[in-house]
Amino acid sequence: MLTNYHPTAAAGEPHRRCAHASGPGYGPIATTLRFVRDSLLEGLAAQRRYTQLTSRGVAHDPALRAALGGGAVRARCHHH
Repeated sequence: MLTNYHPTAAAGEPHRRCAHASGPGYGPIATTLRFVRDSLLEGLAAQRRYTQLTSRGVAHDPALRAALGGGAVRARCHHH
């Protein structure tokens, strides 16, 4: 059974718990958790993109900009 904490209890009152996931304190917590999850997934995707680009020889700065959504990367051939 899901329980959630109600942060709206007045000072000095015992904390109440609710057996329903849709109680008054659930919305902001769920929103925060969704934001954290989405941010984490976005960061992991950016890391994967950065790794792909640098493994193909793209320099750090352009790869970072592209991975973070700051623009396209132009392919460059490096001949040694």
